[in-house]
Amino acid sequence: TAHSWFAYQGPSTAERPASLNPADEIEDAPEATAAGDSAAPAAIEEIVTGAGAAATRKDLSGVWNRTKSVNFEAVIGATGAGFMQRKIAASMALCHTITLDKNMQAIRLQEKGGPINIDFSLTIGNPNAVPYDNNGKKLTHRAYWEGEALVMHRVVLEGNYELINRRTLDESTDVKQLVCSIKFHDLRSGNEVEATSWFSYAGPSPTPQPVPDLSVLPKVAEAPAPVPEKVEQDLDDDEDTDEVAVAKMRMSVAIPSSAAARLFQPAGVATFSHSPVGGAASPLDRMPNLTGVWHRDMGQAQGLAAKFHLTHTIKQDATTFMLREQDNGGRVLEDLTLVIGGPAIEKLYPQQRRLKCSCYWEGATLVVQQVNTAESFELVMRRNLEEHGQQLRLTVIHRSLTTGEESESMSIFNLAAKKM
Repeated sequence: TAHSWFAYQGPSTAERPASLNPADEIEDAPEATAAGDSAAPAAIEEIVTGAGAAATRKDLSGVWNRTKSVNFEAVIGATGAGFMQRKIAASMALCHTITLDKNMQAIRLQEKGGPINIDFSLTIGNPNAVPYDNNGKKLTHRAYWEGEALVMHRVVLEGNYELINRRTLDESTDVKQLVCSIKFHDLRSGNEVEATSWFSYAGPSPTPQPVPDLSVLPKVAEAPAPVPEKVEQDLDDDEDTDEVAVAKMRMSVAIPSSAAARLFQPAGVATFSHSPVGGAASPLDRMPNLTGVWHRDMGQAQGLAAKFHLTHTIKQDATTFMLREQDNGGRVLEDLTLVIGGPAIEKLYPQQRRLKCSCYWEGATLVVQQVNTAESFELVMRRNLEEHGQQLRLTVIHRSLTTGEESESMSIFNLAAKKM
């Protein structure tokens, strides 16, 4: 698989080709064309910043019949299937019926073929994985958009592996096709196997549209006012206050200024956006806000945590979690930026350790998971606000992916006094 990225340079100077769709020949076509020309750069900007991500999505709804597969047998074998199971799975007729709602925020997937009979619905973009029983095999799964690709991420709990399925629409030929790639990833060894299948369009989906559960989706609001100039002037002071330390961290991270402004709200305090119509304010997010500078309370630390003084500087909004960890001397031990509910990213740590890091909500608990496939262990860090947002409880679980053995430590971090 190969990918290329192109930067937008400006509108096309060539003449617009004539439409082959008779429905386009309407009286207000010139106005529509002009509007399309003027909106093009804005649309590109929205796609880059994520504000208009829906513009890149394509409706994958329909009945799709598999026409070809490459390496599918190897992926099935990697999950533990026997010789005959692999042969049958790779050669049998397979039909996928995909149904999306009109806003493409929910999917119902029905897979049928041979012994396969799968039917489930998911809210797209739900950061929390949903438990699912697939013919007695326990797994969790979630769905989200990556540009034009609809991604389904499944983790098989007992098998210690995950399957990442990406579906895209190919309209480059006369026959509309659905391209479905699937990656098997062993959470213990790190081994990966990939396969691709092609499906031809057989007609519209006969299934009623699913209804998304909007309560589980993060809500993004407009950015509040920019950070006052006084903070930037204070950056030259010899002794950094907690407020200045946060501001310096913000300036050192390459994120849009609007996103940086959203990330700097006091811990436990909701931010608000103003409606352009009625002027009413609405909460940015129903989840706790962990943003702040936190000092570990050494008197309440347990296990290994009781031996080290630590400061955690956290910036968080509805979609992003950023952490800077420093020791008592101010040395930076870790800088981590994750998309809440997004795909895992690989990060290189000392001693050439490569960990796959992800972040998601479990109720009111923010979870950061780091998986080391080479050494077969994972770290699960769970953060909860307590004492009306003045304390942060951090529980760290070290778990062996081979034996399942666990060790646990707990720390309490106190919110440092600062102006926001």
